[in-house]
Amino acid sequence: MKPKVSLITSLFKAEDFLPGFFEDVINQTIFSECELILINANSPQNEEQIITPYLEKHNNIIYKRLDHDPGVYAVWNLGIRMSSADFLTNTNVDDRRHKTFLEKLSDSLQANPDVDLAYGNALLTCQPNETLENNTAISTYEFPEYSFLNLIKYNMPHCCPMWRKSLHDRYGY
Repeated sequence: MKPKVSLITSLFKAEDFLPGFFEDVINQTIFSECELILINANSPQNEEQIITPYLEKHNNIIYKRLDHDPGVYAVWNLGIRMSSADFLTNTNVDDRRHKTFLEKLSDSLQANPDVDLAYGNALLTCQPNETLENNTAISTYEFPEYSFLNLIKYNMPHCCPMWRKSLHDRYGY
């Protein structure tokens, strides 16, 4: 069955963030309908020890280790090429997500075929691994209504966008 969403994650020195990352991703309401693509950009840490049990338990997790670090955008482009869903999101290991993140954004794109990008508000914290429910946020990104000017001014997709894979057919990587 084709996944609904492909989550693309670049790993480099991610060891300290992986437990919280997996907690958020696996507990997504539609995780079973998604594929998680983890690409290790030749990290010097021991991410594989943390990842292996998840690979054994979840057949919708894909893991690839590179022999060099091409940079985060090259890794994301590789993940896009590896993906099989119509909707994509970059899931950074140091960003926490609400359990309905994937469901709400994919439902929004599904219901609005003329829309190519969905995103939500975000909290900024300075403490690693804080959750949405328990945090010391120092700022909230509550984005204004969409316009091209606001997109440039506020980087509204910010850390948690979801977009149609078809954008890459039209505009490239």
